[in-house]
Amino acid sequence: MDLLNKGLVLSLNNMTWSRYDGLDIRDVAQLTGSTREENLSLILDHTGNLFLFPGSNINVSSDGIAWTKKYSIPTKQNDLKMFKMRRIKARFTGDPEITVRVFNEKFTGGYVDYVVSGISNDTWRGLIGSLKGYWFQVGIKNAISITDIEFELIIYGEA
Repeated sequence: MDLLNKGLVLSLNNMTWSRYDGLDIRDVAQLTGSTREENLSLILDHTGNLFLFPGSNINVSSDGIAWTKKYSIPTKQNDLKMFKMRRIKARFTGDPEITVRVFNEKFTGGYVDYVVSGISNDTWRGLIGSLKGYWFQVGIKNAISITDIEFELIIYGEA
């Protein structure tokens, strides 16, 4: 059977498989979050476009960076915890440039970017600077595939 542009999908609701033809998928990674809405598939097609499933296209800026959604650390009272980004580790193929964007109203423009280039695969890399904020976002450029991205954060009790 020719597997190019074909895919099998398992429905977790009724545990049945469906076959789809005409798919243009090069790689898929699972994004897991704390809620059902944050459990998504990140899909890369053969032309380099990124998609979220279920969802839509990833926001790609004019300089070619594919941005994730914004992430925060909510409390039980639905306010946000302040954090400081300490380090990052990624598993990937290619030679990606990863941009960590931290949002804080005290920064000029409301956010600061920290670009990590020349990162080694599956190795922790320290993030220098005052990356304190309430939200963060990750931008990826020049990656063939990203399997996993991990962050180490310091969580502050009260901002």
